[in-house]
Amino acid sequence: MNEAEHDITATTDITAGSMSVDNQQEDWSQLMNQIAVTLTAKEYVENYWKQKTRPDGRLFSQTRATTVVSVGDADADVGDNDDDLARRKNENSNPEVLGSALVTVGETRILSTVTFTVGQSTNKAGDVAVTLSFPCGQDSPKSAPIESYIQRLLLETIPLEQLSLQHYADDSTVNFKSSLSNNRQLSSKQQQRSAVVNLAFMAIRLQVSLQVVHNDGNLWDAAVLASVAALRRTILPALEWNSDSQTFCLLDKSDLVPKTQLQLPILPVSLTLGIYYQKEEDDADAAAAVKHNKLNWMTDPTRLEEESGWLTSCLTVVIDANSSSNDCNLVSLEYSGQQPLTVESDLLLALHMAAARAKEIKTLLLV
Repeated sequence: MNEAEHDITATTDITAGSMSVDNQQEDWSQLMNQIAVTLTAKEYVENYWKQKTRPDGRLFSQTRATTVVSVGDADADVGDNDDDLARRKNENSNPEVLGSALVTVGETRILSTVTFTVGQSTNKAGDVAVTLSFPCGQDSPKSAPIESYIQRLLLETIPLEQLSLQHYADDSTVNFKSSLSNNRQLSSKQQQRSAVVNLAFMAIRLQVSLQVVHNDGNLWDAAVLASVAALRRTILPALEWNSDSQTFCLLDKSDLVPKTQLQLPILPVSLTLGIYYQKEEDDADAAAAVKHNKLNWMTDPTRLEEESGWLTSCLTVVIDANSSSNDCNLVSLEYSGQQPLTVESDLLLALHMAAARAKEIKTLLLV
């Protein structure tokens, strides 16, 4: 084989190799997982932490890249192969979908939608419910605590009075003039009344549905952000009361129908920090390291770090992103762990990092 033929053959081999790599679509995350197979997750993560770095190259205090987009946006990236996401994006034209958002934190992706029902309320105010689901039932045991946490957070921060429909009790306030044949009849069984409904106690219940597209850790922060992002884009439904059928009708979306945006005076943004106690040579395990109190914060932990067994505790700090730059309005503080934290150093540092995160996320939510 002469030199020219050798060059051609070598070029062909390189091109074929490049095509093979492209076809495999082996990104950095997949490569790390393959390496982790030969080691336990515990050893793999610890080898990085000993060098004051993390498997994905971040610093201990560094969060992952985060994006927030409206699913209804033309440029929203739902992925070429994400048929379910594409279907849900098309569902955004459904008048019962009030708001939606797609949030990514690193490789964790959550799609959120806000829908509603109408029913009787005991306190003349509305309600908010949260559901979290995983593909094919994966990680479903994690749903309940996250759902409960976010629902409690939203109920404490959203003025529920704006969801009340008691103003319909005064017929003079119902000034929508449209043909019932062009309206969408709400079909919930709770809205079918054989007797006259007490309109003074009617209210809207917002349903926040969170669909985990991919879980790469720190679902708490991603789920909170997805909920807030969708609610911030929520337009309350324009309804008309039909006294004959004793039901509410949803008016068609048009420029003639008044639009009222859901008000969020408090914009909760969470930051989760895993707590890692650095192990010395004479420490047999994480419990022994805790006794030495060699604490390190692991901001925004990945799934690999969560499952390594070294994060003995977890702290989630929720800050109001609407608070002024000089203030740090603490909304919620959740801590799971047996080792006490000091206010002077540990908690103040956590609050400082959470305030910086809230400022960063606010710029994404206001776009």
